[in-house]
Amino acid sequence: MRGEIIVIGNELVSGKVSDINGCYAARRLTLAGFYVTGITVIGDEASSIESALRCAIARSDFAIITGGLGPTSDDITTEVIAKTLERPLVQNADILSRLESCLGDRGVVMTSEHQKLALLPQGAEVIDPVHHVCGFFIIHHEKPLFFLPGVPEQMKDMLDSHVIPGLLDKMSHRTYVKERVLKVFGLEETKINQLCQGIEKDQEGITISFLPRFPETHIVITVRGKQAQQAQDELGKAEETIRKRLGNYIFGQNDQTLEEVIGHLLRSRKLTLAIAESCTGGLIGHRITNIPGSSDYLDRDVVVYSNRSKEELLKVPRKVLEDYGAVSGECAEWMAKNIRISSGTDLGLSVTGIAGPTGGTNQKPVGTVFVGMSTSKATVAKGFKFSGSRESIKTMASQTVLDWVRRYLTDDTFLFSY
Repeated sequence: MRGEIIVIGNELVSGKVSDINGCYAARRLTLAGFYVTGITVIGDEASSIESALRCAIARSDFAIITGGLGPTSDDITTEVIAKTLERPLVQNADILSRLESCLGDRGVVMTSEHQKLALLPQGAEVIDPVHHVCGFFIIHHEKPLFFLPGVPEQMKDMLDSHVIPGLLDKMSHRTYVKERVLKVFGLEETKINQLCQGIEKDQEGITISFLPRFPETHIVITVRGKQAQQAQDELGKAEETIRKRLGNYIFGQNDQTLEEVIGHLLRSRKLTLAIAESCTGGLIGHRITNIPGSSDYLDRDVVVYSNRSKEELLKVPRKVLEDYGAVSGECAEWMAKNIRISSGTDLGLSVTGIAGPTGGTNQKPVGTVFVGMSTSKATVAKGFKFSGSRESIKTMASQTVLDWVRRYLTDDTFLFSY
């Protein structure tokens, strides 16, 4: 079954509010096996609502319309729908009774604006009333049309508990959709695309898409099949192929974050770490401590922003700072080594650089960052050239440091490759 989504609201077309409902509905419908052919976002204007609805009815098997069902003067969806479908508005006694009870409990006197909520197009059936707000659906020319409130929490609840189950009952042949997201860091999107070429041709029913999610790229594998197990098997086959081609550039899947991945690795190996941050200003420690239980492996995170702090707190030799500068591989090595020794942890991490937009030179332009790592066996540092805003450079630096930890914990030879 192919369906469309129409999202209504002046606040959406003016840019004041982002469309949450359309994205959520499309996502849930797709995973349930339906084809979403489009999302139309329009304002609270009668002609736009009528035109969008007529087009959806003409070219789709069903439509979901959200927004404009409230009591205010700009909420005109129900009235326009009744006119478009040539169905007179009829007062729904059940909704009116619920309204009277709800308002009475709050000590509010019912007004004509409240009574407006009980007017529905003739033939409409109520969807799960929530307090004084409800949705409804109409079967028009054998096509189900669902009208849901614009409040995201209410829309999501009605969609998941009533709309999708109702649509599934109407499907003559169920399509099973399985999906997995593989998260990649360290490869450009074009390179990832090249490495994944040919997989869709080799496997029927497979769709692979690439979503940039700075600083990562997400590979979305979607499989459609007539049988759930068949779709699951094909998904596993596609994932295995992609993992072989991309190797350790894949750091996680689905909702996993990089900090979650390294947290699991550190905990499982009973290893600890300490961090010395300069240009990232505590961002690495912030990301790590967003994970519950991170105290099991993070001992300390020290922000040494000035040269004096690097000398006093980490014992970086003044001569190193004078000869090479704070932004250097030599300084990063001293930072990583001494934070590990002073804390007694298994790993010491460091980052120092120029986040901009000022402070760069011809020799060390804005975006120059050095990352260091120290273990009992080796201490290494590497320089990077990042680009973008100050925030982007800090994000890339923190991601690189965390990815170093992951790579070291999954490949014992990692440190010795520099």
